[in-house]
Amino acid sequence: MRKTIRAVVPAISLAVLAVLAIGLFVIRGCGTPSRERQQLITTPQGIPAAKGSPAPVKGASHTDEFLSSLRAEVLRGPHGSAPIAEVVTALADISGGPEIQDVFQVLAVRKQEALPVVKEKLRTGEMFEKHMMTKLLRYSPWPETYPELVELAKDPKEHWLPRQGALYALGALGNKEAGPAVLSILKQENCPSGVKLVAISTLGRIGYREAATAIRSFCDHEDMHTRLFACRALAGFGEPVDKQFMLSALNDEDYMIREEACGALTSVEGGDVNAKLKFMAEQDSNESVRVGARIALLERQIGNQASDIKLNILSNSLGNADRRTRIWIIQAILEQCGAVGQAFVEELAAREDTMGERARAFLVLNAKQAKP
Repeated sequence: MRKTIRAVVPAISLAVLAVLAIGLFVIRGCGTPSRERQQLITTPQGIPAAKGSPAPVKGASHTDEFLSSLRAEVLRGPHGSAPIAEVVTALADISGGPEIQDVFQVLAVRKQEALPVVKEKLRTGEMFEKHMMTKLLRYSPWPETYPELVELAKDPKEHWLPRQGALYALGALGNKEAGPAVLSILKQENCPSGVKLVAISTLGRIGYREAATAIRSFCDHEDMHTRLFACRALAGFGEPVDKQFMLSALNDEDYMIREEACGALTSVEGGDVNAKLKFMAEQDSNESVRVGARIALLERQIGNQASDIKLNILSNSLGNADRRTRIWIIQAILEQCGAVGQAFVEELAAREDTMGERARAFLVLNAKQAKP
């Protein structure tokens, strides 16, 4: 089955994009924790991880044994022992839901087998196959696919959908070496506006400061989404931006504009920014805007703090966070808090609640841990 995709210009803030993308996989996770995993992961006091606020992390965790148990559980699923080429090919025929979650986690666990097939699909697959490969690589970044992703993103003959997917996947990889290739997309004639929009966000995500001059030319663009994405990238580089324009965007009638403005203000200094984001987090009529503001406030709070301080801030925010903000927090802990963050997420993964499910999914999809 192949999908007919209607060309639309994406207008999704980076924060909510991450939350929505992650949410696809963490709804189900890897199932409830087995007794074996409960024994492997305990709190520092030796008490099995339980429901409620997680205990602070002190000391090492049983990473290898625990992750092995997670991977073993994934492989007991319906796709766990199927021929790897069939598992990869099946992605283009799955519309979503639990099955796609299962397949992505199986591919993460069986990465070494899947890698040659995924790379070939990125090069020669049909449009929707390429799109689904990039979708996998947004959730579970594989550095080995970097050359294929760059070529797919740059190719003006490719459909806009897999090109955008490749750019998102490159952003997830965080490799600054992709900067010149992604920057070249902004200079392509007749390039779809949605592809340029994602290229701007990707340049910001990978921290390619050399693109600042080119991105600044989009700050006066007639499209509000493009202007906000450009401002966010520049602010992340530490470049001056029009703060008043960004603050005024928080009053726009379009909730997506307000949501994107929250994310764009993440790196903009000022007590007035904090006050306005707090107001949006509590009072805005749209849930997505409230979530975007809460995430922006957390990002501002953790900033460039040390890993243990980041973990303290984020873990203390988990208990009262809404579902979507919790998803972002767990992912941020795993990605930004180093070894203590890894240990903390492993403790979460032993819980028999939705946070445990989310944590297990993140650990499985983490490419660095996806061993054969």
